[in-house]
Amino acid sequence: MTDRRLPVDWVARLRADIGNFPAVSSPPPDFARARALAEVMSVLYLEYLRYRPENPAWAGRDRLIFADRPAWPVYRALLYRLGVSPATVGGQVPEESTDTRLEPWPDMNLDPGVDFSCESAGAALAAGVGMAIGLRSVGRLPAGNGAPGPGVFVLLGLSELTCGRMWMAANHAGEQRLARLCVIVHHFLPARRPDGERPGAREQIQSAKFLEDRFRSFGWESVGVDGSRLDEIRYALDKFKKISPRPYVIIARTQGAGDV
Repeated sequence: MTDRRLPVDWVARLRADIGNFPAVSSPPPDFARARALAEVMSVLYLEYLRYRPENPAWAGRDRLIFADRPAWPVYRALLYRLGVSPATVGGQVPEESTDTRLEPWPDMNLDPGVDFSCESAGAALAAGVGMAIGLRSVGRLPAGNGAPGPGVFVLLGLSELTCGRMWMAANHAGEQRLARLCVIVHHFLPARRPDGERPGAREQIQSAKFLEDRFRSFGWESVGVDGSRLDEIRYALDKFKKISPRPYVIIARTQGAGDV
């Protein structure tokens, strides 16, 4: 169990920041989806990830690839609130501004603290696998506190899982037994389907269980959690730190709070 803990009102403040982003942008944001990720991203960054806001390029940091594109406001708001990215919240950018760090979608070439720009669907896990293999090939870099070397975290939306090359990367990670690779799948259930019906929690759990089994078939350790419960998120991340040398996936189920 980590000694770091979330401030009591952190998640509420992060959700408030998410709502400050403009609704017109590219890619268009899904605010319900972004807010649903607030607990997962908060626990991950404030209690588990090793990083230094004052030195985003620190070699001993854990890497994070964020690839749930419709939920980008939570990533942007988190980097801002942690002091990693200097971009302002609210989108109040003069048209003549040349500060490209204020672009909505975080860019590894422009934004401090961003390890990969996910412009192509299905590429995120392949990039994460490459990072994990590269870090392993150069040996375990010192973390400064006796902890294992850097880990690689990849956060995926369900749309990423429809790409064949994503599963090719998953298979390769299993074959390589990449122990420091952790994937978090954001299994988001909207408040209503396009047909207006309200989806049931049972179908989400069944679908998540299918994903857990599929990753296991590729040689991964997998666990499903309620992505709105801090205790379950912590349990899954603690398990990743102690698991046998295999890649690890967390299926985080979340649900929209209402029509957006």
